[in-house]
Amino acid sequence: MPEETAPRIATPADVAAAYDRDSNSDRFFEEPETVTLPSGLVFLMRRPKPIWFLRKFKRLPEGLAMLAQRGRQTDDEKSSEAASIPKEELIKWAGFLTDMVQQVVMQPRISLTPGPDEISPDIVPDLDSEFIWKWASGQAGGAGPDLETFRPGVVGPIAPDS
Repeated sequence: MPEETAPRIATPADVAAAYDRDSNSDRFFEEPETVTLPSGLVFLMRRPKPIWFLRKFKRLPEGLAMLAQRGRQTDDEKSSEAASIPKEELIKWAGFLTDMVQQVVMQPRISLTPGPDEISPDIVPDLDSEFIWKWASGQAGGAGPDLETFRPGVVGPIAPDS
């Protein structure tokens, strides 16, 4: 009879790897759909569910809150706000957006080290990249128009009919 060995206790690295694998599970995404980007290119993408943002990035997308706040700012305030963001925060945000795009875009696959059937995020047109971020966080639909153009000049919730 073989001698039984005690199970190996998980290390912090084991737990972190299991958490990362689980966070990228298909259950954290909506069903894939074809989406036409502003350039006319069509990608197969999957929209993350809110729990994915919490698990992967420890925060929900701030796009809607930022959009609402920007609607109340003058152009000078918007420029001043952008200039005041620390460099470290911009680098962190760029990494967040790159990770999100890699998880959201299913075809063509996006990779920082592209293989034969993959593309680098660097060659995706800027307007398309911005659209993908907005689409993934719920600020834009597959048809193209985003929430900023959906209700131009309107700030705050719609008042119920009286």
